[in-house]
Formats: sequence, C-alpha cells, structure tokens
Amino acid sequence: HHARKRDAPSGTALALQAILSRGLGRGEEGPRVPIASTRAGHIPGTHRVAFDSAADQILLVHTARSRAGCAAGALLAARWIVGRRGIFAFADVLDDILALELEKERKVR
Repeated sequence: HHARKRDAPSGTALALQAILSRGLGRGEEGPRVPIASTRAGHIPGTHRVAFDSAADQILLVHTARSRAGCAAGALLAARWIVGRRGIFAFADVLDDILALELEKERKVR
C-alpha cells in the first residue's frame, strides 16, 4: 500500500488471511497464514498471495493503480442495495451479481 496508509496489515490482507486459514483447515484457533505488510510509494494497494513449495510457486497478484475500482464497487453496491433491508457484506453483492451473470450465460448456451 501507499506510504500514507495507516493500518498494517490492511483489512483486505486480514480478510485474505482468514479465508486462506479456513480453506487450509486451520480454523480460527489454529496457526494463521503469515502476512507481511509494506507501506511505500504512491500505488493505492497491491496484494499478493503465494503458495510456495520446494518444487514451485503459485503467485496471485492484484494491484490497484487508483481508487477507481473501489468507487465502481461502491456504486455497484449502492445500486444493489436499493429495496433491501438488513446488514450486508460486499460478498453478498458479488454473490448475487455473479449468480445473475451465470444465469445469463446459461441462457445463451
């Protein structure tokens, strides 16, 4: 993340850690997936997830070059929530939108 970001690790990094820990069967009480945080430069955010072994490495990288993606997601969520009641996570928005896209794709085939 950029040098002025105050929290370390970021909320996204902590969420990724929790998801990976659960996926690896470590649960909330087991050893957590390790996190490293760096605050430097001007790029709003880069997250890397690495699966490493002696034989090879799989590396997933997301780099946010601006906050435009966050703004687009906020607008998407604002349109989605109209008419709904309750407390939601952004995962709820994505689940619904992805389900609609899959349904559209099935109808085309």
